This record gives sequence, C-alpha cells and structure tokens, in this order.
Amino acid sequence: MGAIVLAAKMTHVPTLLMSEQPGRLAGKRQAAIDGHYEIARRAKALGADTVVICDTHWLVNAGYHINANHHFEGVFTSNEFPQFIQDLPYRYEGNAA
Repeated sequence: MGAIVLAAKMTHVPTLLMSEQPGRLAGKRQAAIDGHYEIARRAKALGADTVVICDTHWLVNAGYHINANHHFEGVFTSNEFPQFIQDLPYRYEGNAA
C-alpha cells in the first residue's frame, strides 16, 4: 500500500488559466500559478507517483475523470464558464505509465 506524501489545499479559480493568456488578466494570478509549480516540485521531490484531486464543484461536474495519456493538446472551452474561458489552446506532456 502506498503512502500520502503531500497534501495541499489549492486555488483553482478560472482566472488562473486566463492569467496565462494575453489580455487584461495577463499575469494577475502569477503568485498562485507559481504556488502550483512549487507544490508540483515538492510532490516530485517526495517521490509522489499519483495525484488525487478532491473538488466540491457545481453539479455540472458531478462524477470523476481519470486520464493518463502520453500527450494532451487541443483547444479548451469551459462548460461552466464559457463566457470567460473559451478557445484556450493547451499542449502538455502526460504520463501514461
């Protein structure tokens, strides 16, 4: 059986994504974004191999989703907040191991 090596309560407001894009919110949430990278760094340093996310959110997100793939790329539009998050390109490497 594995062990919990790190627990964190983290912000995940939509403006995090918007802050990484050009526009009026560019850079506004950089401190929170940097905090996410720091949590990732600590988790890796502690040898974490699995991440469990618990999120109490709107009913439109009822259920759960697990996706381990080699690569993720596309254009994202939020089903909760399409007026704020739309046509957001993303591209990152996954971990299908």
